[in-house]
Amino acid sequence: MATYTDYEYKGYHVRHFSHDTESADLVWHRDRKDRDITPIGKTDWQIQFDNELPRPIDDCIFIPEGKWHRVIKGSGCLKILINEYAWVNFYIWGFSISSRILSYIYSK
Repeated sequence: MATYTDYEYKGYHVRHFSHDTESADLVWHRDRKDRDITPIGKTDWQIQFDNELPRPIDDCIFIPEGKWHRVIKGSGCLKILINEYAWVNFYIWGFSISSRILSYIYSK
């Protein structure tokens, strides 16, 4: 049985974990892209990053590409919005600069 269901809603990527998801199915994993997750509604589910204590999924959480993490089951279901980032490299004066760095510099 699938651990979650993905679907699009009004242009957003939504992931739904059912209330009957088995805790054993929520495994440690890494994502291939940077992403933000934002809960839809209140939840007592948690997220845990490698070598860190679990923390509640109660606000927008940034998950870097390649960072080990897992979701920890709470009561009820969990619905989250997922925003994945596609970074590109710019060449300025012969140097390759990631759009991630540029967005950080210009946000200050």
